[in-house]
Formats: sequence, structure tokens, C-alpha cells
Amino acid sequence: MTNHMTPLDTKDLTPMTDRTTLVPQVYTPKEAETLLRLSKNTVNALLNSGQLRAVRYGRKWLIPHAAIAEFLQAETQ
Repeated sequence: MTNHMTPLDTKDLTPMTDRTTLVPQVYTPKEAETLLRLSKNTVNALLNSGQLRAVRYGRKWLIPHAAIAEFLQAETQ
């Protein structure tokens, strides 16, 4: 039986790869909305409050893969 792992494993905060999928190092807020299944307004509120760690580059937010994992881990504790 094959052990299937999700691309976002909160136990290991390093990006994971398998033979067919490469996990991005950073996400846009729109991608984070999809990953977290949250609305645009909620993601923006999390970014502005600092609850979701990100880097602001000009007018763009860049959300590291590890920040998504940290956020999920904190929310499940």
C-alpha cells in the first residue's frame, strides 16, 4: 500500500516533492485563498494583522510555503 502525502505536510515545514508535483516556495494571496479555503477578505485580514506571515514586495504579498504550514499548525492546536 502506498503512503500518499499531501503537498502541505505541517509536520515537516520544508517543501515536499514527489515524482510529478513540485510545491511552490511562495504563494500569492489568491493561491493562499484556495489552499486555505478562505475568502479574499479573510486572507487580507490575516496578512495585515500578521497572523499569516508574509513578505511585502512592492504592492505584492509573497507568502512562504512554511508560513502556510505554520498557520495551519497554529490553528489546529
